[in-house]
Amino acid sequence: VGPALLMATVRGYLRGLCRQYPAPGELLGCLNNILCGEIADDRFITLALALLDRRTGAMEITVAGHLPSLIIRTDATVEEYPAGALPLGIMPNQQFIAQSTTLRPGDLLVLFTDGIIECFGAARIEPGMETFRRLLTQWRGATPAEIVKRIQTRLVELSGGTVSPHDDQTLLIIRRPAPPGWRQEP
Repeated sequence: VGPALLMATVRGYLRGLCRQYPAPGELLGCLNNILCGEIADDRFITLALALLDRRTGAMEITVAGHLPSLIIRTDATVEEYPAGALPLGIMPNQQFIAQSTTLRPGDLLVLFTDGIIECFGAARIEPGMETFRRLLTQWRGATPAEIVKRIQTRLVELSGGTVSPHDDQTLLIIRRPAPPGWRQEP
């Protein structure tokens, strides 16, 4: 099974299981047990799952073998939510512990794949993660779409005009809406 088909399968399982297992840790535990019995020994899934209450900002994050999820606060502090377990499909009966936090108005939740960090590294910007974090805090006042575009532009610049990923490059940035009239300077 190729990576795209495997991810489509995982997405289908997630959608089906989320009604039975509303807690992120329990959901990933069940999904992991299913995948351990269905995928080849040389395959696994890294995944970050965030459950956000849009009304209150309460959020639970569970990370399975994935790079840390980041929260960029409006005051430029960065909170990291690292993996608490192995990737999915490696070992059955793992415990996946959800980490709780609150996404406050104006804060950014940043989910990304290692392809983004590897591009900074390939451009000899070391360490790639620190550069990525610095740019996110520098541009935190921009819209999520603007930040994604700026990161993409920066990767093209650093690569000399061509970004040749050795891995996928996925970047998702979500901002919790702020009260009317709020504006963070870019």
